[in-house]
Amino acid sequence: MYLLLYVDDMLLTGSNPQLIDLLLAQLSEVFRMKDMGSLQYFLGLQAHFHDNGVFLCQEKYATDLLVTAGMQDCSPIATSLPLRPDKVLGQDVNFSDPSYFRSLAGKLQYMTLTRPDIQYAVNFVCQKMHAPSQADFMNLKRILRYLKERFLLGSTIVVTPILLFEHIATATGQAAKTLDVQPVVFVPSLVVISSPGPPRDIRLYLAHLLKRSIVLCHMLLKS
Repeated sequence: MYLLLYVDDMLLTGSNPQLIDLLLAQLSEVFRMKDMGSLQYFLGLQAHFHDNGVFLCQEKYATDLLVTAGMQDCSPIATSLPLRPDKVLGQDVNFSDPSYFRSLAGKLQYMTLTRPDIQYAVNFVCQKMHAPSQADFMNLKRILRYLKERFLLGSTIVVTPILLFEHIATATGQAAKTLDVQPVVFVPSLVVISSPGPPRDIRLYLAHLLKRSIVLCHMLLKS
């Protein structure tokens, strides 16, 4: 079971529905909570479930980012960086608003959660955050134009069998052996919880419940 808590919003998932229901029941006894149902939108992430898993994207987040940057009507472009980003004109001209540059760069960093295709480009411009030049801002804007070209890209998480490789270190150098294991079951359901209660109290109580769950798991494994 996995639990993600951000301020007063909580995302809960796992492969054991009974354990999830038990945790929700225990939390509801202490805090005023609202079950938002299966995950659809959470902290800028959109989730679309299908037969083989779930597709995660940030289409709405990207749209809002373009509006924030005043580039909602910009022309899209097919690549996130030019061939020689360090040769763009304006390398010696300081950008007039470094705080604005850092704000947009930080928002782009969050986009990399579901967009590995922009990770290199975003990392490149983020290295310039301390003293951005006019050329750096042009490279940042190019990433935004690339996002407009490919709004619907994201990451798919699928249910698939896996093989675990156990490397055995012995004096004779025995080769690794392959272990067949059960398929990894990814999140049959994601539950979004919104609570108006004090975040600190929720965290303390959750820590207590999770500690109890860990102890229970150890007992089950030993039995």
